[in-house]
Amino acid sequence: MDKIKEISKLFQEKKYTELIFAIETGFREVPPEILNILAISRLLQKKDNLSFDAAIKEFREVYFKEKKSQTGLNGLINYLNSSADYYDYLGNQDNTNSSNIFLKDGINYFYEAEKIFGYEPRLISVAIRVFKRLNHLDIILNYYQKLFEKNDISLSMFVLGFSLIIIKIHGNNMII
Repeated sequence: MDKIKEISKLFQEKKYTELIFAIETGFREVPPEILNILAISRLLQKKDNLSFDAAIKEFREVYFKEKKSQTGLNGLINYLNSSADYYDYLGNQDNTNSSNIFLKDGINYFYEAEKIFGYEPRLISVAIRVFKRLNHLDIILNYYQKLFEKNDISLSMFVLGFSLIIIKIHGNNMII
């Protein structure tokens, strides 16, 4: 229990280097909740190739270990968000295609989680970020419509999302 208090204190104090060290050296097997904090801390400390790669893999591990729990859902949401951020970070410099692999795997995990959790607006919203990077315009529109029908986005956000899709369809290749 003292380890948990120490981790919480280090996180609140934004001492991410110390927190990462404490987790990596303090647990034989890191519990999923702590693994999620470890991955978040990596990205808050530094956003580079190694940090993104490690954090995304840790978020995936959280999801795999806890697929049917809130912890697993949070791990997947973090996985999808950080995969989209990694794609944006690399831009045209992704020589290994790793960010695309994370994005495509994330879509498979999203569909799996959607079957488990049903309609989950946080999950859908972050999945839309991934679908945008993969240019799945019809799927984006479908999920925007679901969010709108459940009153989880405003009409203006729905129209904005739809408008950006129309712009993209008509030849403007800006990334949304």
